[in-house]
Amino acid sequence: MKYFFQIVFFVLVSLVGFAQNFSDVKKDTLPKEKIRRWAVGISAGHIYAFNTYNFSSANYDFEKKVKWGYGSGIAFSYKVLHFFDLSSGISYNKLGYKYLVTFPPVPKFSRVDNYDYSLLSISLEPKWSFGHNKIKYQLGTGIELSYLENNSCNCGGIDQVLFKNGSMIYLVLLNMKILYALNKSIAVFIEPKYHHAITPLIHDSKYYPGEFTMNYLKFINTNFGFSYNFKK
Repeated sequence: MKYFFQIVFFVLVSLVGFAQNFSDVKKDTLPKEKIRRWAVGISAGHIYAFNTYNFSSANYDFEKKVKWGYGSGIAFSYKVLHFFDLSSGISYNKLGYKYLVTFPPVPKFSRVDNYDYSLLSISLEPKWSFGHNKIKYQLGTGIELSYLENNSCNCGGIDQVLFKNGSMIYLVLLNMKILYALNKSIAVFIEPKYHHAITPLIHDSKYYPGEFTMNYLKFINTNFGFSYNFKK
């Protein structure tokens, strides 16, 4: 994990470099018709967060409950080759989760703790395209840099700030995109995307000091949107 980000970055740079070199050498392999290289897309959707705490305390029992979040964003892409795109975007995601916390002593006492995070993110993603006619598919990976704008926990009826707002988080991405072309310029799409943090949130709570050890954000968002391809 220590060198994971460096390895991912090296692989991405290598792939982009390979694609650019291939484009320079094999320009005659591209379709002869005009290629609409630039595109912009707008999307929004829901989020489910997978991440859990690593607790150093064994005084409680935790049961995770489903809590949906939401996100939206805008992205620009450039078609390097007819099967390879490079995409970059900005997104805002609000996500969270909740736990049913049970205290073992008799009589048992339970409460629901709600956690919320707001992230402003930029991403860089290479994507490989395939398909024909009106339906096309894209598979991609990438990196994302997220700014923790705000976080909170309503724990036992008390609002708390658990982590340092303003922290920067690095995440790796995996995604699949399905596009349906309405015409040569406009397409609608659905895009499930998995986000996995490789740097933890920095604990900044004045409550229960030292109780939380590590917290890596892991979540999946499913976006729906449309894209517009500019003429050459």
